[in-house]
Amino acid sequence: MSKVTDKALRIFARDFTELQFLQSSKKPLDRFIGNTMRRLEKTVITELQEARPNFGVLSHFVNIESKCNDRWIINFLDGEVNFSHALPFFTFSIAVEAENEKGEKEVISSIILEPAANTTYYAEKGKGAWAEYNGQRMQRIRVSPRNVAQYSLIATNDDAGQIGSIRHNIRRICCDSLSLVYLASGKVEKCILLDSDYINIAASFLMLSESGGVIDELSRDKNMIKKLSASNGCKF
Repeated sequence: MSKVTDKALRIFARDFTELQFLQSSKKPLDRFIGNTMRRLEKTVITELQEARPNFGVLSHFVNIESKCNDRWIINFLDGEVNFSHALPFFTFSIAVEAENEKGEKEVISSIILEPAANTTYYAEKGKGAWAEYNGQRMQRIRVSPRNVAQYSLIATNDDAGQIGSIRHNIRRICCDSLSLVYLASGKVEKCILLDSDYINIAASFLMLSESGGVIDELSRDKNMIKKLSASNGCKF
C-alpha cells in the first residue's frame, strides 16, 4: 500500500499548505476541500483496484461489492473540520478486512497517515504496530504505562467535557481515528468515543490491539460505534 499512501501524502501536503493561506479568504472552502477529496478518491481507488481487483471497497463515497471475502475500508479524510481550518489533526486510512477461520470479518492489516506530522502508522495482525516518522525512522509503538491520574490524558469526542467524575486532562482532538492512534502510540492513556462511524476508526482498532491497548467497553449498531471506551489497561 506504500505506493497509494505516498500519492495520498503528496496530495495532502500540497492542499494543506494552500489551505493555510486561504484561511483569511472570504470565499467558502467547500469547493477546495471537495476537489481534494475527488483527487484522493480517484487516485486511491484506481491504485487499489489495480493491486487487488477482487477486493471490495467500503468508504463514505464509494462502495464496491467484493468478488471474494476481502475488502478495503477507506477513510479519505477523518477530521475534516480540522483540515478545513488548517489545523493539523486529520488522517487518511486504509484497512484490509478478511474472514477469519470462524467465518467472521476482521481487520488484518491497516495503515493510517497523519499527513501534517508526516507520520505513517502501520499494523498487521500478530506482528505489532509501527510508526514511520518523516519517511525515515521506523519504530514499534506501544501504549503508555502511565497510571497516575494527574499525569494521564483522556481523548474523547464527548461534547460534555467531563468523563464520569474526571474533569481534568481531557482532550477533544475532533478526529476519532487520531484519538485512538494517540492511545496506541502512548500519547494519551484513555479514549472514549460516542457515535463514531466504523469506517472512520476501522484501521485504528488493529493499531490499538497490536500496541497493547485494551477495549473496556464497546457497543455497536451495524456500521455505527455507539460507544467505545479503550485504555492502556491501567486503572487510574
